[in-house]
Amino acid sequence: MFGRSASGSSDGQAGVHLESVITGLTIAVFVIAAVSVLFGLAAIADAGYVRKTGRKPRISPNVNGLRLIVFSLTAVALVVLLRLMS
Repeated sequence: MFGRSASGSSDGQAGVHLESVITGLTIAVFVIAAVSVLFGLAAIADAGYVRKTGRKPRISPNVNGLRLIVFSLTAVALVVLLRLMS
């Protein structure tokens, strides 16, 4: 499937390299999703505090915290499913 490259690596080495790339991308998705969930929770908390106190919001009211959390968790679920299928 991968064939030989100019350096002469075999298919087994290419498979190991592909697996390490997939693992790296999986870790990146988990880190980005974790940060997105935390930011979504902060946006929800800030919006609630603004409603109670009437002060100026720290996070833009255009940020939909719940939608950000749902998209992040969906991305994590898709990555987990893809990892289970491979």
